[in-house]
Amino acid sequence: MSLGNKLGRGVGITGALLVHGAHRAAIGAGRFGEDFVAGVETGYEEKAAALVLRNQRKAAEFAAAVAKAQADHAAAMAATVAVTPAVEPEPTPAPVKV
Repeated sequence: MSLGNKLGRGVGITGALLVHGAHRAAIGAGRFGEDFVAGVETGYEEKAAALVLRNQRKAAEFAAAVAKAQADHAAAMAATVAVTPAVEPEPTPAPVKV
C-alpha cells in the first residue's frame, strides 16, 4: 500500500468518524444538535462550491499561462533561427609528416 493510499484512507476514516460523531451528537443534543448539523451541512456546501469555482479559475489561469509561455517560446525560437544560421566548421588540415 502506498503512502498516498494510507493518507487517503486516514482522511476518509477521519471524515466518517466526524460525520457519524456529529450525527450521534445531534441525536443526543436535541435542537442544538440539529442546528449544529444543519450549520455543518450548509458550511460544507458553501465552501465546497467556492472551492470548485476557485479551482476552475486557477485551471483557466494556468492554461492561459502555459499557452502564453508556449507562444513566447515559439516566437523566440523563430527569431533565433532566422538570425543565426547554422555554419559548418572548416575541416582542420591533416598533419604533415616530415
